[in-house]
Amino acid sequence: MLALALFSAWAGILYAGGRYALALPVASVAAGAGVALGMRIKRLIGIMADYMAGLEMEDSSMRIEGDRFDSDIREMAESMNRIAETYFRNRRDLETRKLYYDRILRVMTHEMRNSIAPVASLSADIAEHPEAYSAEDLHEAIGIIRDSSAGINRFLDSYRTLTHLPVPEKVVLEGAPFFRQLYASCDVFRRNLSLPEGTLSFRLAEGIRFEADPALLSQALVNIVKNSLESVAECGSASPSVEMKVTRSGEGIAIIIDDNGGGLPPSMAADPFQPFVTTKEGGSGIGLFLTRQLIRLHGGDIRIADHPGRGLTVSIGI
Repeated sequence: MLALALFSAWAGILYAGGRYALALPVASVAAGAGVALGMRIKRLIGIMADYMAGLEMEDSSMRIEGDRFDSDIREMAESMNRIAETYFRNRRDLETRKLYYDRILRVMTHEMRNSIAPVASLSADIAEHPEAYSAEDLHEAIGIIRDSSAGINRFLDSYRTLTHLPVPEKVVLEGAPFFRQLYASCDVFRRNLSLPEGTLSFRLAEGIRFEADPALLSQALVNIVKNSLESVAECGSASPSVEMKVTRSGEGIAIIIDDNGGGLPPSMAADPFQPFVTTKEGGSGIGLFLTRQLIRLHGGDIRIADHPGRGLTVSIGI
């Protein structure tokens, strides 16, 4: 654009001074600069049109090609591709969260209906037919209402736990003392389940150091190990085993927990992280979901490989 302005001004000065022979080639250069500028503007308009069309059509595979001979257009195309990638990733995340919270809402509605139904039915019947209830019947009805109300409170407490997770306060942890303390905490469950010594074992690479919130990470790992110990205890294996292996992984660590229990129950096999689904009497059904959330708050993730009848492998990277 600067070249166009300079050569146009120069050509005008030459024409005004009557130096037509020199003014003609200068004007030609100015015209060439104008054509080049027009082509560049047309190229930019084309890129913008393709970009907007891609966004409008929600084409997540869209990629704007730059110009290898024009660094400005190339840098602009790269920036637009980064913006589009972020936009579509955020859209996917929002859609995933919407689907997930829709599912949670359906589960919550189902659980609340099941808990409230006996309370509503009994209280309505007592109000309409008080003469039909003896003192013993009333005592039993009140007990049902009390237990149902307690169940609703437990359910709401579980939901609050999931929606009020603290922000991790990460510090640099030395692996040996952290996992030694974790082992001591988990071994309490092993003793309470009357499992033999040696059932629980930790294998830790030397010199492990990593960043994490010790309280939150301990809570997540204890949840998994406790589940594994309960699984091998229920399975009744002659040689029960729950083993944790901790190794380096890039700048973080990889944790693998293997057990030889019965694997996931059929009701959880499709989605072990679905909240409020449990096979344990009095269980809240938020253990694995909460564990995954705590791991993700650390920037990591968790995967479960189910071996029906032969155990479970839980892999964590943070």
